[in-house]
Amino acid sequence: MTITKLTFTFFLIFFISFIASNIKPQDRIFVEGNLVEFDKCGFTEVDSAQLNKTLGNKWDYGYDSLLIELNNWKLSPYVKVDSIGLSVQQRSLWRLTISEDPENISSKRTIHIHARTHPQETEGFWVTREMIKILLSESELAQRIRKNCVVYVIPMFNPDGVELATTRY
Repeated sequence: MTITKLTFTFFLIFFISFIASNIKPQDRIFVEGNLVEFDKCGFTEVDSAQLNKTLGNKWDYGYDSLLIELNNWKLSPYVKVDSIGLSVQQRSLWRLTISEDPENISSKRTIHIHARTHPQETEGFWVTREMIKILLSESELAQRIRKNCVVYVIPMFNPDGVELATTRY
């Protein structure tokens, strides 16, 4: 590569980086003629107020909540719950095996889902929880998935971090 091409490439990379670093996310838009402001998570003030009313100041979901949920999930004939190891602070890492017959999973396609790798990202758990609810339902979709697949779910991949994060609130 010649000096000219190298200089041009460097300039182009620098220019694109400079432009990209100065682009700010849109934090307000007009909706039906009214200026609506969003917080950093994309919620309007009305949405935030409703979520705070519903969830309170404790949006999080701790390890103790997971243990309660595991007991409920164990009641389903489509679930097998196993500990796949221990965290540094000796908390079990739980895995759900969801299938038509979780004891007989040979020759099925596999799907892997995990949540709460990053403790502050609670929304990932709420989505995972809803996915589990759907998979354990008697809907046609759930039955088809369970018949053809085995779904492995680790609902809390970092329980130590989650507990650390929940004690700060």
